[in-house]
Amino acid sequence: MKSSVLGKKAVMMAACVGAGFALLGCEAPERYVYRSDATLPATVSLVDAVNGENLLTVDVEPGKQLILQFKDVASTAEAQGKDELQWIVTKWGDSSISGANRMTVPPPSARRIEVTYRDPESPAKN
Repeated sequence: MKSSVLGKKAVMMAACVGAGFALLGCEAPERYVYRSDATLPATVSLVDAVNGENLLTVDVEPGKQLILQFKDVASTAEAQGKDELQWIVTKWGDSSISGANRMTVPPPSARRIEVTYRDPESPAKN
C-alpha cells in the first residue's frame, strides 16, 4: 500500500514540474531533421510565408538527411523580425551541424517548411 501512495506522489510531482515548465514558457530553438531514402527521396524548401519567395530548396540524396536549425527561440526571433538558419546535409544519424551553411531568414510566423517527395527514379539536383 505504501509503495502505491509513493508512486502516486511521484506522478503528481512529475505532473506539477511539467506544468511549471509549461507555465515558465521554456523555449528551445527549432531544429528539424529530414531523412531521405531510396523509396522516398525528399526535397525540402523554406518559403517566406509573406511573399511566397522560395528561400532555400534542398534535394536530399537517399541515405542522407537535412538538418535545419534556427538560432533563436521563437519569441526572440519574432521580436527581432528575423532569425538565422544553419543547415547541412549529412549521413543519417549524424547530429553535428559543424561547418553548416548559414543564412538570415524570417521569424517563425513568416516562414514555412515544405517537404515533397521525388520519384524514386529521378536523381537529386544538388
